[in-house]
Amino acid sequence: MAAAVFETAGEIIGLQMGLSFAGFFNPQGGSQSAVSSWLNVLAMLLFVSINAHLLLIEALVATFESLPIAADLLAALSRLRLEQLGADVFRLALTLALPATMLMLFVNVVLGFASRMAPQMSIFAVGFPITLLAGMLVLLLGIDHLPGVMHEGLERFIGAVR
Repeated sequence: MAAAVFETAGEIIGLQMGLSFAGFFNPQGGSQSAVSSWLNVLAMLLFVSINAHLLLIEALVATFESLPIAADLLAALSRLRLEQLGADVFRLALTLALPATMLMLFVNVVLGFASRMAPQMSIFAVGFPITLLAGMLVLLLGIDHLPGVMHEGLERFIGAVR
């Protein structure tokens, strides 16, 4: 679920940057955007670098106590509160994607004003590189925020199993 946070945030940011169409040309056949793939790689590197794989093994062992093998599987799953975990994935993804989304909104508003002031200017020829550069800049500046989101996500999701 912690990886789903970064994938969802990458999809939101990629949509705002205009890179969502890149998934159509993915030679691996997936529909993931380039930003989402990049954030997934960063999340996996961060996951291994903070020794979260050991926490994952510990959580797997803890599931035998918190989710015992029983005839009524649905009762055991109801204790996990999957709807709350799904809401946490979306909340953390929006936390990660909100600065980029707000910057892209501002850039698009400025480009909209520029296209109204100078209608002869091709907004697609000028606007796409500007949104890409602004998006890459906010991704570069937002790298410092990734460990906090990963830590909060792991704390939330592994804590639910314990």
